[in-house]
Amino acid sequence: MTTVEQVLSLRKPTDTYLCSLRANTYGIDFQSFTIRDLDHKKVIFEVRRDPKDPSISSEEFLSSIPPGFDENIIRCIRYDFDASLLTAKKCGNNFGVFCWPQARQEFQND
Repeated sequence: MTTVEQVLSLRKPTDTYLCSLRANTYGIDFQSFTIRDLDHKKVIFEVRRDPKDPSISSEEFLSSIPPGFDENIIRCIRYDFDASLLTAKKCGNNFGVFCWPQARQEFQND
């Protein structure tokens, strides 16, 4: 298990993910990611989950992954940024996730 202290000690990107999908015991689920040029009020990049997709629990999702499947394939997003990202003076981002009620309660108590 990766500890908070280990994460805080990192000084560069890691070569691999710090935990497997099965370690997501709180059911935290990616929803969206946006990068904005703050000076020009322009969205540079945006990806979001289709709201029409049915919501399933993390247990249901994990049980649908066949043994031996490379889970990194479903954890990656390809980013193709416009060249304007390189010239933007101020950028902002939003990262949206969904947590099941149990996770929210435990996070609030920590």
